[in-house]
Amino acid sequence: MATVHRLPAFFLLLMAPALAAASPPAGDCNALMREIKLDVFDQNWPEVQAGTRKLLTGFPDCPHRRQAAYLRAQAMDRGDQQDRAMAAYSGFLQDYCQEPDSGLHCELAQVALYDLAGRLVRENGRRDALAILLEGIEQPGDAGVFAALTLADQQDQNLKADALPYLEKALGRDLDRDIRNRVCLAILKIQPGPSPCADPRPGRATGGPTLISVEVIDKTASATKLRLNMPVALAEAMIRALPAEIRGEMNSAGIDIQTVFQAIRNNAMGTIFELETNEMTVRVWLQ
Repeated sequence: MATVHRLPAFFLLLMAPALAAASPPAGDCNALMREIKLDVFDQNWPEVQAGTRKLLTGFPDCPHRRQAAYLRAQAMDRGDQQDRAMAAYSGFLQDYCQEPDSGLHCELAQVALYDLAGRLVRENGRRDALAILLEGIEQPGDAGVFAALTLADQQDQNLKADALPYLEKALGRDLDRDIRNRVCLAILKIQPGPSPCADPRPGRATGGPTLISVEVIDKTASATKLRLNMPVALAEAMIRALPAEIRGEMNSAGIDIQTVFQAIRNNAMGTIFELETNEMTVRVWLQ
């Protein structure tokens, strides 16, 4: 039978300071977290990575570990370490976000992961990133809606079609106004036609315009490049969603977008403006 050797009590007393030093006081953890936040404010992402790594490895009982893990992933993302960032966001969600209502950092991490995955799909056609988006659209809540919006923003028409039923389903929920507007705009860009969204503004004066319409005809191809009908409440979102070259042509022609919004406020009906170039015809009207 093995003999168990017990240390005398006075040896334990002598070792007490060393044991305390091996478990850093919470005050050091708090000070380190303050330094990390300052580096985030300064957008010094290498220092954020170094600080969060030090906190996560050296302070196992620190109350700021969740925030540090999120900031570590964010620092990798902002530092163009895309593969590491994707793994870090996924690890954070796995380690800290398994319970319902896990908190703001979990929502931010989900949205950041889907945004990063969308960029990787768009720029490099990454199948692992696409898998994250396809899994994301099945998630409940606003994070799932954001995954669907990100999928709808891809160039591949099949991916847009995959996102469409999830966006249409999202309209049945009580969405934040800004998110609802983005969903409506995404649906119309995938499937132009009558707007799926009623004008959400109460008490609108009768007899005024209810829809704003945009038509862009590509003269070189003799085809309609864009045709949208949308509630006037979404006018700003729609105008800002026009391709950059079209907005550039509008500016060059001296057309002020604010004219559109002023016409809406005045309940003006009919054509607001038309733009003719060698390549395209653009018409915006209220009806």
